[in-house]
Amino acid sequence: MLINKMLARYSSDFVVCRELIQNSDDAKATSFHFEISCDNDPPSSSSSSEKDFHNKTIAEIRTINNGLIFNETDWKRVAAMAEGNTNVESIGQFSVGFFSVFSFSEELIITSGDEYMAFVWCVTGTKSVKINMKHSSVELNDLPDEILMIILKKLSNIQVLYSLIGVNKRLHAIVHDPIFTNCLTLMNYVSVDSIDPLSDRILDQFCLQILPAIHHNIKWLNLESSSMKRILAATNYPNLYGLGLYDIEIETALSFFSGKTFFSILSIIN
Repeated sequence: MLINKMLARYSSDFVVCRELIQNSDDAKATSFHFEISCDNDPPSSSSSSEKDFHNKTIAEIRTINNGLIFNETDWKRVAAMAEGNTNVESIGQFSVGFFSVFSFSEELIITSGDEYMAFVWCVTGTKSVKINMKHSSVELNDLPDEILMIILKKLSNIQVLYSLIGVNKRLHAIVHDPIFTNCLTLMNYVSVDSIDPLSDRILDQFCLQILPAIHHNIKWLNLESSSMKRILAATNYPNLYGLGLYDIEIETALSFFSGKTFFSILSIIN
């Protein structure tokens, strides 16, 4: 493949990560998150040392930046890249790092704003599916279960639940799968070391509708300090065995774990 020849010009390992950072900068991004998941391992940030990955099988690579939202021309360019129409001399946000992901990804999904594009490689060639999450139910409902699950598993559980729960009988049943409901991270990663709460609109829907509907499935919650009390009080969690608290001050933690709130939460969990 042409891109492999292009990458061979670079001498260092993890050149794709470096090039993706440059692409993010070209897209006017102010933050970049690079996450690697290995088989049977939790995610690791880009700060992990190289040697950590030499004897492991990388199962997933996830990158996030807050750069410019794609327009229709950008999406057409992405689809063309998947079909092999690439310009190895191009610069900017769609240069080497961006289109090199097509050389090592078996199940690639690209999201931007409310839209995402999924790519499925088959005998007859590359199939791309572009979906707008604001108007997604009809398009998703037309896809076979196998392709639908490939797409949904690559999105965040929060995005899947918020967009599809209760839409129709088929999608409602699919998003109740333990893949999407066992472990929830109810916060936004702005960067590797910066966390924001969910928007009020999304938090309201989770606390009032989604969490009560799936509470028996939830086994682990990752929460940030400003919304944790509301989320924990939204329903009971009979099968919860893990709780991750992020961006919490020492004084708040001491007060939380020694006060009445913590013991009331234990009663909710039990």
